[in-house]
Amino acid sequence: MTEKNAHPKAALVLGVIGIIVAIIMGVLFGWIAGCVGALCGFIAFGLGMSSRKRTDKEKGKGGVATGILAIIFAATVSVGLVVFSGKIGEIAEKKGFPLIAKHARSLSGGIVGMMIEINRDDEDIHDALRELDEMKKQKQQESN
Repeated sequence: MTEKNAHPKAALVLGVIGIIVAIIMGVLFGWIAGCVGALCGFIAFGLGMSSRKRTDKEKGKGGVATGILAIIFAATVSVGLVVFSGKIGEIAEKKGFPLIAKHARSLSGGIVGMMIEINRDDEDIHDALRELDEMKKQKQQESN
């Protein structure tokens, strides 16, 4: 493989990886994965433009295109999660649903972030139930 052929292939591969990371990992893990997808997109775009300059615009189109798509998808997913989850949380808070508001706001961290928040709430509920059982036992012992 010569140096002229390495850049377009690397640009295309990085662009595709950037798209996949931006969409799938961005939805799962939130804006941080979106930033990683955007970084891959920028690198793919740069390598694609570099190879287009070296080969008189014959190669590198795929890297440029996938790099741009990765950047667009990463920005859309990241901004969408941060902005819309905040708005959904705000609406839920106004309507009187604080738990939904809390979970919607945690969605900016992606689905995994929301699941972690829900798991924490479950642990808090279990802790509260244990404390309630202990209080009931103490009250029964006091009444006996």
